[in-house]
Amino acid sequence: MLVGRELKNSLPLNSRSYKTRRMKLIFTKGPFFYAEYNIRLFFLLLFRKVDLLVSNDLDTLLPNYLISKFKGIPIVYDSHELFTETPEVIHRKFVKSFWEGIEKRIFPRLKDVFTVSDSIAGIFKEKYGVDVKVVRNIPPTLNFNNKKSRKEMNLPEDKKIIVLQGSGINIQRGAEELIESMQYVENILLLIIGGGDVINQLKDNFLKVISKINSAFIKRGYQTDIITEHINDSPYPVIICGDLNDTPTSYAYRILSKGLKDAFTGSGKGFGITYAGENFPAFRIDYILHDDMFNAVNFTRNKISLSDHYPISSILIKE
Repeated sequence: MLVGRELKNSLPLNSRSYKTRRMKLIFTKGPFFYAEYNIRLFFLLLFRKVDLLVSNDLDTLLPNYLISKFKGIPIVYDSHELFTETPEVIHRKFVKSFWEGIEKRIFPRLKDVFTVSDSIAGIFKEKYGVDVKVVRNIPPTLNFNNKKSRKEMNLPEDKKIIVLQGSGINIQRGAEELIESMQYVENILLLIIGGGDVINQLKDNFLKVISKINSAFIKRGYQTDIITEHINDSPYPVIICGDLNDTPTSYAYRILSKGLKDAFTGSGKGFGITYAGENFPAFRIDYILHDDMFNAVNFTRNKISLSDHYPISSILIKE
C-alpha cells in the first residue's frame, strides 16, 4: 500500500495494481503539518498488517522506524536527497537540528538504504558508516502510436528544445540556473512543464533575463559588427584575444571566428570552461582566435582566482 497526503488541489489517482491511502490533514505546512502527518502515519501503520516498510525521505522515517521495531519487521529507507541540506531546512537552525537529531539516532541502525546518486551515498557512508545503494530515477521508455508534430503542438520547427518536467520543481534544484543560462545560448526553446515552489520565482527571473538578453545581444551584435569591419580591412594576420561573454553557439562567436581558428579547439582539453563566477552556470566565454597561418599549441586555462573569469593562454607557431 502506498501512503501519502491529499490536498485540496490534488488530482485523482489513476488505476493502480496496488492499494493507496491518501490522508486528509488539518495542517498543510510547518511544524504542525509534520507532527500531524507523522502521528497519523504511525497509527495507520500500527493497525495495518504489513510485511515490509519503505520510508520515503527523512520526514517519514521516525514513524516507520518505530513501527519496524515494535512489530519486528524490516524497513527500507529511500533517501532521495540530503534532507537536512535542502534550502527549506539548512538556514533554519532549530529545524535543521531537529531533523539531524532524528537522522543521527536512526540512520546508523538501518541496514537497507538507497539513494539517487553516488555522491549522496558517499556522504552517508562517511557520516554514518552505512553502505547505501544507488538507484537511478530513470523513467521507462514509452511508445506512442499517435505522435503529434511540432506544428500541431504550436512549437517552433527550427529550434532545439530543452524540457524541464516534474511536480517537484523546487528552490535551488537547478531551475534558477537553467533560466539564467538561457541568455548564453541561441535558437533554443526552454519548456517548463509541471509545478513546484520555485515556479513564481522562475517567472520573475525569466523577465529579468529577457531584459538582459535583449540589451546584451543588441550591444554585442553592434560591437561584433564593428570588430568584423576592422578584421576585413586589416592587411595583417589577425589574432583576437578576449572575453566575449558569449558561448560558441552565439552570434558574436560565429561571426568573429569566421575564417579564423579557435586555439582551444586546436590544442585545448576538456570543456574549456572559463567562467568562474557563482551567478551563472559554467561556460567557455573567453577565446583566442587566430589566423590560419598559425598553429596553436599548449592551450591552457589557468585556474587561478583573479576575477570571475579564468585567464587563458596559448602558444601560436607560424607555419
